[in-house]
Amino acid sequence: PENGKSVLLTLHSDVACSTSALTSSLVADTNPGTTSGGYFQFSGVQAVTGGVYFLKVSSIGLEPTCYGSLKVAQKLKLEQSATAQVGVPLASQPIVKVSLPDDSVIEIAGVPVEYKVYTDALCKNVASSSQWSMTSQNTVLTNASGVAEFSGVVIHDVGTFYVKATT
Repeated sequence: PENGKSVLLTLHSDVACSTSALTSSLVADTNPGTTSGGYFQFSGVQAVTGGVYFLKVSSIGLEPTCYGSLKVAQKLKLEQSATAQVGVPLASQPIVKVSLPDDSVIEIAGVPVEYKVYTDALCKNVASSSQWSMTSQNTVLTNASGVAEFSGVVIHDVGTFYVKATT
């Protein structure tokens, strides 16, 4: 095993990793890294924008390797009733989808999603338990289709409310 060899990790948009590296979309604690005992373990690796990517590992004098595809979520897409009747469960209960920038859903299970109702448009002031409730847990995990389904959401007060889903 070689010591002191530089290893570079880059992000690409094509399966062959032949396009220019998307340098502003990849963050790592140390990149490039230097091998010790023939190995280097990257840490803190993050894709900072959503999309479908391919990860390339390269080092001078060695054949580069391209891995992927890696699907990185850009947003949560919330679907539910736009209006509510006081004291009655929403006609269309909230579902949240883990989505790419093109709105396609990433099929990933186990992503924790929270759903809350707010009294202000900036979603800073959570509505009180006397103003809304739900029967499902506040944190719901996505199913294998990348969807979190909430149930029993009821608005108990007259007014304008705002909702927000977070992970």
